[in-house]
Amino acid sequence: MTIRGMMFVLSGALLAALAAALNVRMLSFLSAVIGVVLVYGLLSVWLARKTTRLYVTLEESQVLRGEQNALRLKAVRRSFLPAGGVTIRWRDGESARETVLWPGLKKAAQTSLPLNTAHVGTFELQVESVRWDDLYGLFSLRKRGFKSEETLVLPRPFDIEKPTFSVSEEGIAALKRASEDYNAPDDLRAFQPGDAMKRVQWKHYARRGELLVRQYESPMPPDTLILLDCGKTRGASPELSAKLQDALCETAVAVADLQMKDGQKVRMPLYGREANEFASDRRDHLLILQRMLAAQSFGTEENFARVVREEMKRVRRSGAVVALTTRFTADVTDALCDLRRLGPNVRCYLVTEQMEREEDLPYIGQLQNHLVEVCYVTPA
Repeated sequence: MTIRGMMFVLSGALLAALAAALNVRMLSFLSAVIGVVLVYGLLSVWLARKTTRLYVTLEESQVLRGEQNALRLKAVRRSFLPAGGVTIRWRDGESARETVLWPGLKKAAQTSLPLNTAHVGTFELQVESVRWDDLYGLFSLRKRGFKSEETLVLPRPFDIEKPTFSVSEEGIAALKRASEDYNAPDDLRAFQPGDAMKRVQWKHYARRGELLVRQYESPMPPDTLILLDCGKTRGASPELSAKLQDALCETAVAVADLQMKDGQKVRMPLYGREANEFASDRRDHLLILQRMLAAQSFGTEENFARVVREEMKRVRRSGAVVALTTRFTADVTDALCDLRRLGPNVRCYLVTEQMEREEDLPYIGQLQNHLVEVCYVTPA
């Protein structure tokens, strides 16, 4: 019962008492009218709660950042008694909103509410409660515990300069390295002039007098390793931090899209709270990477220098390494320089709202001295 309903009850009781004391029929009539209104209000709101069906759907389960998406609310009421509106309280991220629908006896009420798609991520849309009111605002009934819906806002790729592969990973050098890989024998073939003597199967020659040499697997083209800093972003405000995360994810998607467009394999390990790894050379798999990044949390204290050094153990087939971070430290700079010494070309994207910060310049100079390419990315 609302405050207005309590006042109606007190008014009806007062009128009934005065009518009994003064024997005035008009007061009795007014008291009876108030009683009827109260009974009608209570009955109508109870029937409305029992007969209302609420439908909550998303226009799209996933959209690119900046695209339109909407939450659709529909209420159907089959009560024969007219009642008030249906107030739906729902939460979009951290903000709560209320929407009122007015369904009729044979007419559903529905609305479409725009959603915020300004930032990459997974956002939960929760209908917290539904409230039914009678026509006079005397009674209200509430129901909680509705199922939530999730929407994905995916990073949007943009044009970017293509990373270059290390010369030692291309052409004859790659073939030579593959031919000397004694861990990948494929078959045996007859000896040909120019074959290295260390590849001859001498045991077979001793038994049968036939010169055979080891034949190795064909070399795989070098892949592109993308290393993403999944730690906390450096931002002066939550809004700026969200923009930096968007730029990190979209730059990573842009690099992957560019490489897979040419049929080159991309490998991207994620060391955040949702640890995962993406590996593919097919451009139609880009959506998988976008979903993985949208589901990634950047609130951990992950040490990016440790991530870079961990990936050094399996960087052998990487012809290019792309690192993305929002901050430079001495450990991260040293790890990237050590990675460059192993052979692959290394490009580092520094995602920042302010270019050429004084505290970043020494690290950038050190990276450039070790032939690490440094690029700036500013959030949109």
